[in-house]
Amino acid sequence: MESITTLTNQLTKGEDWEWKSLGEIATDIYRGNEVDNSQIGTGSYPCTTYGSISNAFSVWFDKCNFTVNPSLIKNPKYFEYGTLLLVAASQVMRCIADCCAYLGKEKAIAGGNMFLLTHNQNP
Repeated sequence: MESITTLTNQLTKGEDWEWKSLGEIATDIYRGNEVDNSQIGTGSYPCTTYGSISNAFSVWFDKCNFTVNPSLIKNPKYFEYGTLLLVAASQVMRCIADCCAYLGKEKAIAGGNMFLLTHNQNP
């Protein structure tokens, strides 16, 4: 396994970077809430699930691939522009911790098995 110094040099291409902890960047970290398959397509409110982070999206996305009726979801969790979505649990081990940024204009609902990180950085 490569050392952290080698990986850091590859990522930064030898340039100086200001390193910060998540605590210095994050304004909030929270979990999404379960949206089951029977709720998908029941409304017009944008929604995404943890499977989309690994399978449908790459580094970023600006449109959710599902819609729901928020009144059918107990305690819906919302996300907005710039939020980072991270897979918290998956049946596929390599998908855990997959991450992407939401760059859409609409407020959206997060399904379960994901963490959401809000921040004041330029996404």
